[in-house]
Parts: sequence; C-alpha cells; structure tokens
Amino acid sequence: MRFKGLDLNLLAALSVLLEERSVSGAAARLHLSQPAISGALARLRGYFGDPLLVMQGKRMIPTAHAQALQPQLQAVLAQIDKLIAGAAQFDPPTAKRTFRISLSDYLITVLASGLVPRLRSEAPNILLDLAPPFRRQPHRARPRDDRSPAYTRRTLRSRPSDRAAV
Repeated sequence: MRFKGLDLNLLAALSVLLEERSVSGAAARLHLSQPAISGALARLRGYFGDPLLVMQGKRMIPTAHAQALQPQLQAVLAQIDKLIAGAAQFDPPTAKRTFRISLSDYLITVLASGLVPRLRSEAPNILLDLAPPFRRQPHRARPRDDRSPAYTRRTLRSRPSDRAAV
C-alpha cells in the first residue's frame, strides 16, 4: 500500500493541530519544536492541497476540508494505536534477549554490581553485553552477527549458572 509520500507521523501532528488549533500548543503536546510543527503543517498543506488551518486573530481555525478530515483522522489513528497495542509487549520475566551497551570501564563496574543481581531475579533470561568503546580501532564497527558472541571485555549473564567471560 502506498501513501504517496505521506509520513504517517504527519497524521498524528495534524490530529493534535486540529485539537489545539495552535502550532505552539501542538508543539508542546508532541514535545517538538514550533518550527518542526510549522514544517509538518506545511507538508500537510502540500499533501492535501488545502490550508487546513488558517489564522484568525491569534487562533488557527480549521478549514471545511480539515473539519471533514478530523473524524476520519481520529478513526485511523485509533486503528493504528490498536494495531500497535496488539504487538508483543516486553515481558522481563520471560524475555530472552541480549542487550549490548557500550560504556566506560568505570560505568561497567558500577552498573554491573547493582544491575546483574536485579536482572537475575526479575529477568533471568536477559544477557547483558557491557563493553567499553573500541579504543584502538574506533573506525571499525562492532560485529553485528547475533549468532556469535560479541567481542567484548566482559559479558555478564543474568543467570547464576552462567559464567562471565572476561
């Protein structure tokens, strides 16, 4: 399915703009800058071929086209929320995954002492791969093959039976 270049995030911005009727208010609600919301509104205007919101005094008033879009827009966004909510949620007690985090030696030591025991009790199948950034060859990326162990100085496993590789 093609949306002819429409970024679906713009629909969320349009919904908030229509509710707030203010670029500043929409920016605050979406935790974005005013220029970002102004840019989104400009792209939406181009996409729909309509001003969508017009200034009247200090408020923005939705056009007839924007008013007609609003109920459909709310329905579409509700469906997208429903679709996303149905996606698998992260469940620490049953999750089986590795988190690779690049930290300094000091932070590895500080975090490992408190985090690993807590992971053992709350997320027993989580593997932490804590390593300092590559110092000798910063231009080389870390291996991305998840089937083989990462080349790190320390691998901390949250299961008590696992050994830490050094």
